[in-house]
Amino acid sequence: MLVLAKYVNPMNGVSRRMLFPPDTFRYIPPALGSTTYGWADDGAVPLPAGYTREVYALLERLSASRTSEPREVWYAAEMLRQRVEFDLGLNR
Repeated sequence: MLVLAKYVNPMNGVSRRMLFPPDTFRYIPPALGSTTYGWADDGAVPLPAGYTREVYALLERLSASRTSEPREVWYAAEMLRQRVEFDLGLNR
């Protein structure tokens, strides 16, 4: 889900740690591999038309699935849904 949200806005600043419910503790191992840059660059291939809205719709469905999905899933989806909503300017 985080990767999809980064496609909408690579600079959004959301981290994996922010996606866990506040009353839980999770050890998040460091990412393996290396990167050339500490931030994302625009891709060489543009995203298809409507892709960002599809990501938002997916996150919206997952965050609304509080009875069928584990708390960690719908909580993370809701945090990312709010961020993508902001990035798309839907909350104005």
